[in-house]
Amino acid sequence: MENRLYIRIRGRVLGPYDREKLHLMARRGQFGRMHEVSEDGVAWQPASTYGELFGDASKLRLSATAGAATLCGDGAGVAGQPPQNFAAKQHRTWTFRQPRTLAIGGTSIAALLFVIVAVWFVKHTYTALRVERERVAAEQAAAEKENLLNALIDSTELVQKAVERARKSANAAEDVATQAHAVCANVKRAAQHARNAASKALEVANDLKRTTEKADHSPAKDVVKTAQLARESDLAASEAENAADYAQKNAEAVENIMAAVEKAARHAKDAADDAARVVDRNNLLANSIEKALDEIDASAVEKGIADAEKTAENAHKAADDADTAAENAVTLVEEAKKAGEKTDMAARNAHAAVTAAEKVAGDLKDSTLNSIRDHEGIAEAVGKVVIGATITTYDGEQFQIAVSSGSSFTITRDGHMLTNKHVVEEYLKLQRARDGKDDFKRKYNATLEEQIWVFVNKEKHDAELIHVSDKTDYAILRVNRRFAKPFRLKAVPERLLDAEVRAVGFPGAATTPFTDREGRLWEFSKNKCHSDVAEVFNDRELQYVMTAGRISQVTEDTATKVKWILHNAGIARGSSGGPLVLQDATVLGVNTLIARDEIGVGAEFYHAIFFGQFRGDIDKHAPGVVWVP
Repeated sequence: MENRLYIRIRGRVLGPYDREKLHLMARRGQFGRMHEVSEDGVAWQPASTYGELFGDASKLRLSATAGAATLCGDGAGVAGQPPQNFAAKQHRTWTFRQPRTLAIGGTSIAALLFVIVAVWFVKHTYTALRVERERVAAEQAAAEKENLLNALIDSTELVQKAVERARKSANAAEDVATQAHAVCANVKRAAQHARNAASKALEVANDLKRTTEKADHSPAKDVVKTAQLARESDLAASEAENAADYAQKNAEAVENIMAAVEKAARHAKDAADDAARVVDRNNLLANSIEKALDEIDASAVEKGIADAEKTAENAHKAADDADTAAENAVTLVEEAKKAGEKTDMAARNAHAAVTAAEKVAGDLKDSTLNSIRDHEGIAEAVGKVVIGATITTYDGEQFQIAVSSGSSFTITRDGHMLTNKHVVEEYLKLQRARDGKDDFKRKYNATLEEQIWVFVNKEKHDAELIHVSDKTDYAILRVNRRFAKPFRLKAVPERLLDAEVRAVGFPGAATTPFTDREGRLWEFSKNKCHSDVAEVFNDRELQYVMTAGRISQVTEDTATKVKWILHNAGIARGSSGGPLVLQDATVLGVNTLIARDEIGVGAEFYHAIFFGQFRGDIDKHAPGVVWVP
């Protein structure tokens, strides 16, 4: 039997078909009731002959009224040719209907019912299988969505824990930062406190050093003690300054780590905020999933899980950074506290040294004049200088005579006093007049000895000429007397213009007699030899005079480079050698010259030599002078 067959139904030839395809088409009922089958399109046989292909089709017969004709070949009875009206693709869409005159027997009805039942069964089975497949797929999708939901919830919980840890770490870091800032502030205050103490101790030490630079020449024990305290103050100042530097460095280190701590805390908080936003979003997504699992967007869930895991990792990393920064900050805070304690100790030591030095400085200040209103102190610190001679007769009787006078003031507690060189000029002349002394001795049979007396608060003291400057008009005397409050000397001529000043001295014009009788008595007294030169002067002549004025100019001699202070505090003959002082009784210079106006207005200008430029010479010949800046 050939593999390809033709079929003929009601005179129409169809095919050829493959046996398998023909069998399938027959089972589908695509050909209706077949009558004849041919292998070559020429010889036709009943369909029952091919029962293995058509099954019960062999039992179907067309009625005699169907008028079915047996055709072969091309429909014209030519063997081997397909019918003329045959199309190659018509078998795919060809349908056959039952002829109206077809008579159906009992067998045909059974077959039809079988086909119908088979079709229904196949269709129902296919539908049931399709529904089952859909149900299984839906269950799998629901399970996958449920797993995604659980994963999302788990990741959200992890993020929530990371948020809590990050916030806790951030808060802890902020607390440490706050404490560290407070410690930094305390350390800085301690450092500043130590620096202030160091500055004060150094200032007091320098003042005391200047006071005691020549302590080895002074017999005063308190000056040596002052020098020792000055050295201790200087050492305390150095320690306090070093402690302040150490504390400052620790404070700066703590501030730097605090910046890192705060940055880590901010980073942790930002990570926590990001994580919190992811948590909120995932919670909303989870709620929507719980409400409608069928409408879940798997990609959105997976993205939420990925974001949650990444955010949790960032939050944990930020929390680790915050914890590390906080631990480092705690260590530095402890170091800063130790530095602060060390600085406080140094500051306390410096303050103790300052207290001791200030006590000595206070004693020293109390032992120097510090106000022009201290009239008793000034009276004990200025002196009237009298140049004269002591005459000793052949029988030992002594007389004292006065030649000239001026003013002076004390600069140390050991009796050193400053005056003008021209005030002691007569003394120098008598000292050099050897021939005159010999003539006096031959003529009067008596000896003459030059003498310097200084009257301090009406009390006479013998004075020794210590030093006569070869640079300008000043000289240093020394009397055998202790002074409670000597004057301080100004070291630097700064901010003196228009400063209010006082001129102190013993001017002769101030002792003018009030009446002619008083004048005659004074003249008689001065022309008379006295056993004590003090008898030459009345009380008014031994009282100091103070005049007020202001500084007009501080200038310099172009030839000698000596600085001069021009002022208008009145002085007169006898005032030479007296001090020019500020309100705090600090001496600026020694009053020396009177310059009268030559343009006819009668104004007078007074000059004082500024002493600061001769500090080295003065300290050399008068140890223990107190200088102020």
